[in-house]
Amino acid sequence: MPMATRNPGDSIAAAHQNAIVDALKGTVGENLTVFFKGADRTSAAALVLGTDGNYFDVTGTVTITSISTLPAGTVIKLQFDGVLLLTHNATTLILSGGANYTTAAGDVFEFISEGSGNWREAGRSLSAITAAVGSTSYSVASQFGATPSLTFGTTNTAGTGTAFVRRNAQIALYDTTVARAVTFGDVGTVGSSGGFAAHVLHGHPFAVGAAIVASTGNVLQVASTNGNLSWAASGTSAHGPSLHNDRTREMYIPAPAWGQDSGTGGTVLANQTTANQMEYISWLLDAAASEAVVSSFLVPTDWTSGALTYKIYWAMDSATSGNVVVRIRARAVQTAEAVDDTPDMTADDTYSVPATIETLKVSTFSATHTVATGDLVSIRLARLGSDAGDTATGDMHFIGLGVSYTADE
Repeated sequence: MPMATRNPGDSIAAAHQNAIVDALKGTVGENLTVFFKGADRTSAAALVLGTDGNYFDVTGTVTITSISTLPAGTVIKLQFDGVLLLTHNATTLILSGGANYTTAAGDVFEFISEGSGNWREAGRSLSAITAAVGSTSYSVASQFGATPSLTFGTTNTAGTGTAFVRRNAQIALYDTTVARAVTFGDVGTVGSSGGFAAHVLHGHPFAVGAAIVASTGNVLQVASTNGNLSWAASGTSAHGPSLHNDRTREMYIPAPAWGQDSGTGGTVLANQTTANQMEYISWLLDAAASEAVVSSFLVPTDWTSGALTYKIYWAMDSATSGNVVVRIRARAVQTAEAVDDTPDMTADDTYSVPATIETLKVSTFSATHTVATGDLVSIRLARLGSDAGDTATGDMHFIGLGVSYTADE
C-alpha cells in the first residue's frame, strides 16, 4: 500500500498538507494514502497537475495524452467532470486493458507515477451507465473508447463498434457484421461474429429472469445452441420458435398400435423370411383389394408450428417390381369437436416397391397435415390394391408410421 504522500510544493496549502501528513504518520504509521483536493485542472493534451493537492477535478473535453511529471511512487486521483478521451500509451499513460477510454461525468481514475512523466492506471471508479426510458435504442459507453448503439427495434441488431466492461462484468456486446475478439483482462478472451453473448466473470453470472423487457416491449432470450442473447417480441411463448433454433423430431407409431378398419383391414402377422431369423410385426395389406388400418395420437407437447409430415415404414412380401398406391386420411380435433366428421386431410401417393423382398423402405408422404397444439389426430392408412396404379403383386407389409414435426428445442 502506498505511504502517506507529502506535497512537493512550496505554497501555504502544501505546508499545511505536509503538516497533516506528518501528524498522520506519527499516529497510524507509514501505510496510509492521504488525498488532498487541489484546484480544478483544465484538460489538455499534456495535463498539468497542481502542487496544491493530489486529488483533482478535471474540467473540459480536450483529449489527454500525457500527465505532467511527479516523482516515482506518487499517487494521484483525477475526477472527470465531463466527456473526454484518455489516450492509452504503453509507456507514458498506461491504461488498464491497454485501450483508450472515453470518460463520463463522475468517473474517477487513480494513477501512480513511474517517474519521468510516465503514469500507470491503478484503479477506476465509474459512474453508472443508464439507458433512456422510452427510447428505441440506448448507447453504452465502452470502457475502451467505442460507443455503440444497441437497437431494440424490428432489426434486433447491435450497432457498429464494440462495448464491454472489464472485471466483474456480466455482459458483452458485439458488432453484428464484423467479427470481434474481446478480451476481459485476466479472465481470458472471447469472440463473436454477431449478436450478444453472456459470460461468467469472476463468479458473477449474467442472470436472465422470466423477462428482461426492452424499451419497445421486446424481451431478452438465451439461445440454447450457443448461449447468445437475442431480443424477441414480448408475448411470444417462453419456448416459441422465434426465440431460438427449433429442430425436427419424429415419433413412431408401430404396427401393433394400429387396428383393423371396419373389416377392410389386413391381417397382423409376425413375419420372418428364414427360420431362426428376427421376426417383425406388420400389417399385411392385400394386392387384390383396398385394405386399411387405423390409429390415433396426440400432437406432442413440444410441437411449435408447421404441418406434420408422415413417413411410411414398409416392405413387400413377394413382389420385387411394380408400384403400390397408398392413401392417408386424417382428422385433427380439439375438445368438444366431433371425432367422426369429415377428414381434414385425404391424399394418395404411389411408391415403387423395393428390389428385394422383406427389405425396409421408408416413404415420405407428399401431403402434409395441418394441426394445432393439443389436437387428437385420428388417422387411416390404406393400400388401394384395386387401383389401376397399384401394380405390385403380393402383400404390402405395413410396419409403422413416422410422424415428423417441428419441436421446441
